[in-house]
Amino acid sequence: MQSGSMRTARFATDMGRKIYAIPSHPADSRAAGPNSLIKSGVAELCIGASDFPELENDSQSLQKKSKKDTGENSLLDKLGAIPVSESVLAEIVQKSILEIKRDLVVLELQGLVQKVDGGYIRM
Repeated sequence: MQSGSMRTARFATDMGRKIYAIPSHPADSRAAGPNSLIKSGVAELCIGASDFPELENDSQSLQKKSKKDTGENSLLDKLGAIPVSESVLAEIVQKSILEIKRDLVVLELQGLVQKVDGGYIRM
């Protein structure tokens, strides 16, 4: 509740900006902030890219570009239907965990990978 993200949300609210939050499981200690923002009505519930129609064209062009580049993406090539952890991916493609996490976020936002129990899978 005292994280930098929550402070940013308070500042944004004070400035009249729209806040979005992704709900999490109540048992997860990290979920208190976003869940409380949603419950209090301060933040709008966000469950995916479809919540941002103004970004739809950008998202579609990114997905098209990404699908063209999949052969060049060594990280994506290493994923399949069996979950692979970030640390294992880092070893396989010889990148740091930081680089792996950054790349996975981009691929997840593009709808090309999904985080599941045990790691990431290719979509």
